[in-house]
Amino acid sequence: MRVPPLVAELLRQGYTNDEIRRQAGHSKHTIAKYRAQLGFPAAAPRPPQAELDRILAEAVPTGRVKDWQPPKGGMPISPARAAENRRALEEALGLNPKHAARRAREASRPAAA
Repeated sequence: MRVPPLVAELLRQGYTNDEIRRQAGHSKHTIAKYRAQLGFPAAAPRPPQAELDRILAEAVPTGRVKDWQPPKGGMPISPARAAENRRALEEALGLNPKHAARRAREASRPAAA
């Protein structure tokens, strides 16, 4: 079976079978066969999107995830630090473009003398 170049490239880049299936339009079983044919190990599963959405939603306004408990002896972070961490994560993932725009404006301002 001949492996399409797009699929081979995505496998080399480390995409999961499901991600390749969506981009290339093949079934996940076909992608698994291509993966085995090229000698790539089975893709490690990524966290489900629902789990990531739950963590990002943070239903409690204190900045803590609703059902998360700190490890024994661990100190939870402050709400201000949690908000800063969340802002940085959203910016890094491109989920909140207003922060990126604000930083771009701040970077373009001339420095005060």
